Amino acid sequence: MHIAILCGSNRKVSNSERVCNFIAHRLQHDFPQESPTSTVIRPVEETLPSWNESIFQSGSALQASWAPFSTQLQQADAFVFVVPEWNGMAPAGVKNFLQFCGAKELAHKPALLVGISSGTGGTYPLMELRVNSYKNNKICYIPEQVVIREVEERLVNFDTPADDKDAYIRERLGFTLQVLLAYAKALKEMRKVATLAHPKHPFGM
Repeated sequence: MHIAILCGSNRKVSNSERVCNFIAHRLQHDFPQESPTSTVIRPVEETLPSWNESIFQSGSALQASWAPFSTQLQQADAFVFVVPEWNGMAPAGVKNFLQFCGAKELAHKPALLVGISSGTGGTYPLMELRVNSYKNNKICYIPEQVVIREVEERLVNFDTPADDKDAYIRERLGFTLQVLLAYAKALKEMRKVATLAHPKHPFGM
């Protein structure tokens, strides 16, 4: 089972990437029976231009830029999106990334949303993604989510919690990852149902 972890920040040194690495560590060490592997994807840090109509032109430079990301997503069984809150919104790079994503990358695959905030926020980006980022690509956001507030003080050490709040976030994260892996197993079987891909109804309404 392979989990793709999306880093939603384009900062050179970011709390989002630190949280992504912590999640990758937890997946490897806490679920040996599932034998999950993980990859951290950094589309807003690497070269991914703004989406435009040339994505539909065969052999275009934009198609070439997107191809490595598309391959990584197609190989994944589930996703974790680590999304910082910037001005109460999801970063533009995250929304740009999702503009590229289609059914062949994400359809009927589960995703866990993880919001992070340096203060006491973190929920608005998750609400934003749940409302308007699934219709055409048909990703399945699981009911559980994690919001990591005061992120500079959380998940700093892989093994030792800093305080009770940090311990709670680690426990909550472990629970939601367990739920994600259960969904990944179940939806893997569901994707074998041929009628889920209907040529007359490729998009949501």
